[in-house]
Amino acid sequence: MSKVLDKTSTSAPKLQERRYDLDWLRVIAIILVFIFHSARFFQGEDLPWHIMNAESSIGMTAFVYYLGGFGMPFFFILAGMSTYYAIEFMKSRNIKNSKYLLDRSVRLMVPFIIGIFTHIPLQVYLERIYYSEFSGSYFAYYPKIFKGIYELGGNFAIFGHHLWFLLLLFGFSIIAFPLFLFLRKENTKTGFLKITAFFRKPGMIFLLIIPVFLFEFLNGILGGIIPLFGGWTPMSQFLFFVYGFAFALDKEFKTTIEKHAIPSVIIVLVTAVLLGVSQFFFPNDLLFLVLADIYAWSWLIVLFAMGSKFLNKNTKSRRYLNELVLPFYIIHQTVIIVIGFFVIPLNLAIFAKYIIIVVSAFVATSLLLLIIREENTLRFLFGMRIKKEKSILRFFKKNKKNLES
Repeated sequence: MSKVLDKTSTSAPKLQERRYDLDWLRVIAIILVFIFHSARFFQGEDLPWHIMNAESSIGMTAFVYYLGGFGMPFFFILAGMSTYYAIEFMKSRNIKNSKYLLDRSVRLMVPFIIGIFTHIPLQVYLERIYYSEFSGSYFAYYPKIFKGIYELGGNFAIFGHHLWFLLLLFGFSIIAFPLFLFLRKENTKTGFLKITAFFRKPGMIFLLIIPVFLFEFLNGILGGIIPLFGGWTPMSQFLFFVYGFAFALDKEFKTTIEKHAIPSVIIVLVTAVLLGVSQFFFPNDLLFLVLADIYAWSWLIVLFAMGSKFLNKNTKSRRYLNELVLPFYIIHQTVIIVIGFFVIPLNLAIFAKYIIIVVSAFVATSLLLLIIREENTLRFLFGMRIKKEKSILRFFKKNKKNLES
């Protein structure tokens, strides 16, 4: 993607901008969501999860709240920015819109559909076993997965538990595609950049959280009729996705975000303290919502500022790790719950259980990824691009040539 030839021109190759920091931020995001899900066994009873430790931890509950506050918005802004560069790459190679949409559909929906019929039912099965709601093997349980919707007390996780992210990202990608094509047109882009120029003024970038707050506030006063995904309404998640595209479209936003890094760090610290104090001493839903939204948005500015300033570097490990982000996300929670199922009943301290789960699940997930990345069928099922020649074959061919020489 770093250099592409414009096939419609006989001029010199056109340089394609490459943001290596986005790749590194994706890796950071997946690590954060991994340690987040590993901690959810120990959170308070007001945040029920699939399997819960008998004893909760105030520290773990706070950790889940603070980390979860900005986690999924981080993912969606990254996805929006990545979508901009994917569309630019597509257009530079004269790839048809239909082919781009097909590729996006396959890479997101195949893992989702496969997941809700394979490893996601395993999560529900272990939950039913743990709480003595079922006894028997997984194969005996499997026919029962179609008995009701999980979110309504049944067994079928129609949103795929953590795989809801793939479902929403697929929907957002399809819905926003015409808008994104429209915004990148030269005449439209000029007008749009005049709007974004306002938010590049000192302090104005913080105003972008207001529409998100309004979505969340309206849903709250309507009784929460729209379900939350990752702690946010789909409308807010979509807005984060669009923000990501806009940040990438307007190249000046990179500098703007960097300039707001220090103020954002201060705001993160202040709002974090206020969130904790307010929840303990004078809990108020509106105050919590205001503080939580400001906290999340400030964290996002900090992360993207640090990324563009320090992580825009290409290394050998970048491409390797970035390729594994999606399959890691797809399987990590299932692995965590499988390991947690055996660790949680042990008579150990909470922190000891957490460390065992984190280390064991990370090793197990990494080993599974080593298998997935080498087999094209598995690569396809887990959202990875097909390799023309599997690396394991290249390894044997290379060694065969060395032996013959």
